[in-house]
Amino acid sequence: MTDIETLTKKIEHNNQAFYRSEFTDPQTGNDTMKYNINGVSQFSSVRNTLTSSTLDKLGFYSPGTNLNLRYQNNSIIMDVIFTIKYNLSEFEIDKKGFTRVTTSNKVNLFENSNALGLAILTSTPYEDVKFDHLTLDNQTKFLNQLSNQQLTYYYHLNAFSDDSVTTMGNRQTIKQDASTKMTKASYTVEVPADQQVYLTLANLNFTNQNYKELDITVQGKSYHYKTNNVFPFFNIGYFSTAQTITIEINFPENSEVSYNTPEFYGLNLDNFQTAIATLQNKNVETKVNGNFVTTNYNTEKDASLFYTIPYDKGWTATVNGRSVPIRQAQTGFMAVDVKAGSGQVQLRFVPNGLFNGTILSLIGSFSFIIYHFFTNRKQK
Repeated sequence: MTDIETLTKKIEHNNQAFYRSEFTDPQTGNDTMKYNINGVSQFSSVRNTLTSSTLDKLGFYSPGTNLNLRYQNNSIIMDVIFTIKYNLSEFEIDKKGFTRVTTSNKVNLFENSNALGLAILTSTPYEDVKFDHLTLDNQTKFLNQLSNQQLTYYYHLNAFSDDSVTTMGNRQTIKQDASTKMTKASYTVEVPADQQVYLTLANLNFTNQNYKELDITVQGKSYHYKTNNVFPFFNIGYFSTAQTITIEINFPENSEVSYNTPEFYGLNLDNFQTAIATLQNKNVETKVNGNFVTTNYNTEKDASLFYTIPYDKGWTATVNGRSVPIRQAQTGFMAVDVKAGSGQVQLRFVPNGLFNGTILSLIGSFSFIIYHFFTNRKQK
């Protein structure tokens, strides 16, 4: 049994409710499928493009025809909303809410104490918000709409580069140092208290097209990132106190690298926790059994259950045993509207067209048997 299999068995043993797990440093886009665990990432020609395109707007990389969908290089807001309860990583991670719970040789298992369930109970009937090309704005609008808040989560942080960086317009270039043989830039950033810090390096250009990776070092901790099939959005770490930090970015195996002027962001964790607590304190519980998803809820007002399940016509829903429509929410997901009070929603999935396809197959089979029977009789 591999290290990952050992850890996934431990996860299964400790959980009854639905959860998702993801790799911070995957080998392939289908690692979660390989190890039979629920996740976000996939590489497939048979994909739900509606869901993938929505996720792309929220920071899960899935451009163009959506063949690729990647979890890596996103924020803890998305971890919480999309039920990412576990991260598996060979490296240390520094994300608010994530705690290392066990290790198997080189692989660490981190648990997210803030992860929400598969169904999110809103305060009012859910209405779509308009997403654009600005990922962090989309995340802000989405979380505010789910939690019925009007909060700001991301703030620009002041940053200053060292002499190794050459700036021309909105582009910065660093070259390999002749003495150290390192292609490295250093930035000083002013960080307020209680912040999760992120860095965006847009339009990265590497001289070595065969090695597009980087190392980020801050406060003595180093993090390794790949840049293929992900957004150039990097986690710098969590900082509990206000301080000025120095961030070093090293680009191994490259003599020169350029990128747009770096943007450093702080995620205000007071506002983040306010919004998340609003959702966590809702009276809602969801269980998954085969092709059934059952949610028990209690709400003081008319509301919606927003399911972070890809929208598909194969899903049907009942509320307290009565059939109800499923709404397409944010294009790629599902919502079921519920009235004030307590109740139970049950979702059932049967692939669209399965029943009709089965009937046609049976008709075809019986027709062939009858044809074969009469053909044999004529020959006799």
